[in-house]
Amino acid sequence: MKVTVIGSGYVGLITEGCLSGMSNDVLCFDVDRNMIDVLNSGSVAIHGPRPAELIRRNLRAGRLQFSTDADAGVAQSMLCSVAL
Repeated sequence: MKVTVIGSGYVGLITEGCLSGMSNDVLCFDVDRNMIDVLNSGSVAIHGPRPAELIRRNLRAGRLQFSTDADAGVAQSMLCSVAL
């Protein structure tokens, strides 16, 4: 399933990691370009090794993407979740 999660804070990152870990294609949308750039580089500012590794693994596998393009996020998804 194609899913968009709006928000890249703690709740959003955990949600995105879990959904992409279940083989969903997940796009994370956020307005904070700096945060999106950091996440796309594979750096995850989240406590605990398991959530961070889950996010990195799914990013490398192509099941998780981070973007500031809201239109792309809404257009590609069957489900949108707001995690603010």
